[in-house]
Amino acid sequence: TVYQILRALLGKDNVKQAKEEEFKDKFTEFLYRRCVLFIDEIKVDHNTRHSMMNKIKMLITEDEFVVDMKGLRPFHTKNVCNFGLLSNYDNAITITDKARRFFILGILKDPMPGPWYKAIYELIRENPGLLKSYFLKVDLSDFDRFAHAPKTEYFDEVVENTMSEDFRVLDTYWDEKRVPFTADSDLIAIEDVRSCFAKLGIKFSTRVIQDWIKKRGGKKLCQVRFGKHRPVLWTMSPNKPRPTEPKDLAKMYLQPYWENPFDPNNIYFLTLEDRRRKDGLTAIDVSQTKSHF
Repeated sequence: TVYQILRALLGKDNVKQAKEEEFKDKFTEFLYRRCVLFIDEIKVDHNTRHSMMNKIKMLITEDEFVVDMKGLRPFHTKNVCNFGLLSNYDNAITITDKARRFFILGILKDPMPGPWYKAIYELIRENPGLLKSYFLKVDLSDFDRFAHAPKTEYFDEVVENTMSEDFRVLDTYWDEKRVPFTADSDLIAIEDVRSCFAKLGIKFSTRVIQDWIKKRGGKKLCQVRFGKHRPVLWTMSPNKPRPTEPKDLAKMYLQPYWENPFDPNNIYFLTLEDRRRKDGLTAIDVSQTKSHF
């Protein structure tokens, strides 16, 4: 309904509604000369969320974008487009609490009766001037279009759902002991986990992995040094009996390793002796971690 109202007020050629599949496509003809673009039924899946969200953020903020039409040479044009993302999902997009571009509204009410919609659509078709007159009378004197988008209760909900989605993926990999985890060790180095997932095409921030470990009841143990590599070791089983000396814990850690970085399926886990041979290390230097995250 919002789309139809804006289309009547701004002109059908200036307002367009596109499916998520169109938005993902490399061709951007649907953006050309649009004042408003609605993306309908959007649901950013976990594996493509970074590329999809980066594309949305770029189009929201950049002054120009590239128009790529089939059969024509791509060219730059001024970006005058505003965006509305429509979805039935409360985790349709992925954002952090630092996001400042998205004004998020949720509609929890049941649909209005049929006659209500009939009256609205009659106005859209036959007298859009009345709708324009109504909106022109709305007081926007205190609205700052250059300020960050107002944060609503629904904003916080989407942030929480973004984190929950990350945790669900990490839970699955850990419970099934899929790479970069292994059933042979409960010790984790956050940076090794992050880089391994990145090779698998799944991007997590260090903070997300750390928060997930804490949520699962994990505990930080110590910091060890393997040449230039100085991982902090965490345990996912803090009540499990284990050595207390860092040098002994270092021997228990298994580092996920790709011999060929272009082949993410060819992976194995390095013991301390394996790392020594790989890196030419003759000794291991360990020290207790002095600070807590």
